[in-house]
Amino acid sequence: MDAIIYTLEYPLGNIRYVGITKQKTSTRLYNHIYEAKKTNSTTHKLNWIRTLLSNDSLPIINIIDIVDYDSRDFWETYWIHQLKNWGFNLTNSNNGGAAGWAWTKEMRELHSKKMTGRKLGKWTPERIQYFKECIKNRKQPPCSEEKKLKLSEKFKGRTYSVDVIYNMTIANRERAKKYEVWNKGKKTGPNPDHSKRLKELYSNERSPFYGKKHTEETKQKMRDRNVSQSTKDKISFALKGKKRGKYKKQNKQG
Repeated sequence: MDAIIYTLEYPLGNIRYVGITKQKTSTRLYNHIYEAKKTNSTTHKLNWIRTLLSNDSLPIINIIDIVDYDSRDFWETYWIHQLKNWGFNLTNSNNGGAAGWAWTKEMRELHSKKMTGRKLGKWTPERIQYFKECIKNRKQPPCSEEKKLKLSEKFKGRTYSVDVIYNMTIANRERAKKYEVWNKGKKTGPNPDHSKRLKELYSNERSPFYGKKHTEETKQKMRDRNVSQSTKDKISFALKGKKRGKYKKQNKQG
């Protein structure tokens, strides 16, 4: 497998960034632009791309080398050093390779001044440690009542399209394969006592639809509703394996 070492330039010949990828260069360029538009990160590279976007311009991506994937870190570091020696003002945050983010002495001093005297607020060391333990143990941290109310207001009235329901069904089925079925081997079915209580609860005037009838206009809308074949296939797939009620079976046979 090969790796591509590329540059981001603007205008052509003014190299500002060196990167490495195994994707298509067009895909990698799209990812850079998407990151600049959709994230709040303030790296030197992203700020430079945002400046170009504000002037209705885009960075230019060029391939400068194709290397073996196992030696990609060495060659990325080589090209960053080489281009810096040639006088290019790169926006790379480190020297490349697997070194990761490299803090300079000046950066540490600026960060120290910025954080000196700042209060942590609710993010105390104990609370931070607690959330780290939750992440480590794959445990969901508790949600405050205030946050629950905000989430409730945010999602109130939201409806899902057939495509979303179809994708959720696929995801749930794949997720279910990873866990043991809790009722495997057990007899399942409707509880007669529960069915009897529901029948008594919603009988006659207790039923929410008691005394009501569909208007002719509503009936006509239900008759005229056209569902595409792709939607029918998705609904059929979502309901596959689920038992139908006895009344639906009788209507289907009739």
